[in-house]
Amino acid sequence: MKLALYLPNFRDEVTVKELEDLTALAEDLDFDSVWTLDRIVVPEASDREELEYPFGMMADLPNGLPVISRGKWFQGMPLIPWLAAKTSKVRIGMSIIDTPYRSPGVLAAELATKDHLSNGRLNVGIGSGWMPEEFAAASVSHLFPRRHGHVRETIEIMQGIWSNDLWLY
Repeated sequence: MKLALYLPNFRDEVTVKELEDLTALAEDLDFDSVWTLDRIVVPEASDREELEYPFGMMADLPNGLPVISRGKWFQGMPLIPWLAAKTSKVRIGMSIIDTPYRSPGVLAAELATKDHLSNGRLNVGIGSGWMPEEFAAASVSHLFPRRHGHVRETIEIMQGIWSNDLWLY
């Protein structure tokens, strides 16, 4: 069995010291990996029990889900190389990268760089997203209806970029 630790990078009360301490603890206890979340915005109710991820009663509200981008929380992407620099053996995970928010080519380059900086210790979860408000915040609302196809396309593009072959898309 492999154990992983989720780092609460999008909670207002989290500090850099706490993230550092949790990561060190995971490495000291021989956990397989530590994981961060990738969010553009955070649901306002994310700290409350009434938000049932992802399609609970709040997802049915007529005006959508109230979201916030205020507060002290840490984006997952920039945390990856920081966490890698603070550790030597624990794998560093990113969950879940919703592909519609990023250019596939840029995402492929970012992930390859982060994997290299971590000496091959990067784990990545890929997804399609579920919150229309987050698509709006990323200025990609038009991709929401075809988000699942976008994931397949992004994976195909990234695999092509990472191959050793001449690749055109």
